[in-house]
Amino acid sequence: MHLLYIDDSGSVGNPEDEYFILGGVAVFERGIYHAIKALDDVVESYQLGGSCHDIELHGTDMYGGRTLPWRPIKRAEREKMIGDALGVIQTQRNAMRLFGVAVH
Repeated sequence: MHLLYIDDSGSVGNPEDEYFILGGVAVFERGIYHAIKALDDVVESYQLGGSCHDIELHGTDMYGGRTLPWRPIKRAEREKMIGDALGVIQTQRNAMRLFGVAVH
């Protein structure tokens, strides 16, 4: 069995959105622990304060650095953290499958 997460960006009903993006990840059930552990390790390595379980890895927030805990971190370090988090996909590639679609 696989666990599935799907998210979207844009709105089909909004004429100002040129694209509607749908992306997802499927993780084999026995691999979810290792994927979560690897992501927790990335968060812990940056010592952002608090529990690694309380920090959500949203690319827009991380890259923009306008909200806590990202605001005091320099852009280069935030970009490195995004890269490290995405690197988990590579290390967990046997248990994860990514997919997406962009509709114009």
